[in-house]
Amino acid sequence: MQNLQGFLANQAKQMTPINQSSSDPGKNEKNNLKNYNCSLCQDAKFVRISLPIDDAEFGKAVPCECSINETHEQTVSRLLEFSRINNLDNLDFETIIKNQLFNKMHSKALISEAETFMSSSKSFLLIQGSSGSGKTIFSSAIVNEYISKKTPVLFYNSNELFEEMFALIDKDKDHYNNFFNKLKSIKVLVIDDLVLEHVSKWAMEKFLQIVIYRFDHDMKTVINYINLPGDLDERAFTRFHDENKSVLIKLDSVSIENFSSIGAMTLQQIQEYKFNNFNPIGHGLNGEAKNNLNDALNLSKSWAENPEGWLVFIGKPGCGKTHLAAAICNHLIENNKIVCFAGVPDLLDELRSSYSEKNDSNFDNVFKKIMNSNLLVLDDLGAHQISPWVEEKLYQLFNFRYIRKLPTIITRNSDNVDLDIRIKSRLSDLKLATNFEIIAPDYRIGSTK
Repeated sequence: MQNLQGFLANQAKQMTPINQSSSDPGKNEKNNLKNYNCSLCQDAKFVRISLPIDDAEFGKAVPCECSINETHEQTVSRLLEFSRINNLDNLDFETIIKNQLFNKMHSKALISEAETFMSSSKSFLLIQGSSGSGKTIFSSAIVNEYISKKTPVLFYNSNELFEEMFALIDKDKDHYNNFFNKLKSIKVLVIDDLVLEHVSKWAMEKFLQIVIYRFDHDMKTVINYINLPGDLDERAFTRFHDENKSVLIKLDSVSIENFSSIGAMTLQQIQEYKFNNFNPIGHGLNGEAKNNLNDALNLSKSWAENPEGWLVFIGKPGCGKTHLAAAICNHLIENNKIVCFAGVPDLLDELRSSYSEKNDSNFDNVFKKIMNSNLLVLDDLGAHQISPWVEEKLYQLFNFRYIRKLPTIITRNSDNVDLDIRIKSRLSDLKLATNFEIIAPDYRIGSTK
């Protein structure tokens, strides 16, 4: 069998860079004047074979000879950038299992179905699920698994895909043709959140052309959606329902677990704490204390709409810190965000227990899940015995989330003077942390006039 380098050498005269059209030689000559590291692919790392339109290899993208000697890490890095996966590049099947992003009993079954599809001759994987069921997470993990195997992938949200089509058709026909051919010929195409109800006839026809081409040429295509229109064009319908070439996975029955907790705060209890049942006047508060508590409520509502950085509530026991933290969690859960709520004393007990059982794997899984949580609430920081081991674990947790600027809510008492100085420093960083001291007294005791 002819090796790839030999094939590329024989085909070099029939190749054009994947980001360039062969329809205008004049433009190609001008482009070649640029200072490219590789004149064959113009640094795109892929070339498109120029063959007759009826040839089975027409328009297909193949690796350029300049990419043959790349290291695995270089290839993966390049494919990640090319894929458009952006900030979802850390999701893979291992992450889904370790962080229990889906109901525990279903994660392995889902991954098994995806792996079976990836290794099979089937062309289309359709993922259906309601909003928040984990369609994008699951699709992104598939993208990253393909990339880890050095397979080129393109990831597009359907709205962005149609918008780019419209933008290019009005500006530059060559660029549009290149874009359209790339969608048809890429090894794996992933379309996220497909919505077809309100697309124009022109956009629908272009979408169908992509579907038909990829289906007929047995090209891996992953599409996720909430629902398809009842009057879906028959050309798409028949291909989506072809049992020999298409697979359907429904996520509604395996919906994502939006909430996890360590300690006494269960999901049922979280759901009892809302902004509309928080009493901003306490037991007859007046003056500064009343205004302060109302400001804390407004700050919480604002942060819940755009959770960025750290929000630190400081105050005496019973002043409303935990209620506000739980209300933020409740709001985010209702909007399909993933939240972990941990009472710090309970968290440290959990870590000690996992560690003392000599089960390093269990300890690592618990700790990594907390560190990587999309939103983490650390309730009652400082209400625990300080030991060197505790200090080090807390510092590792804070430092990990500090470096990555991960959204975090922390509640602490006013008199927590025994905190590690490194943690205090991070809590005080005005570029990341918003500290708010609640001066209201314990709701259960009385009021401040």
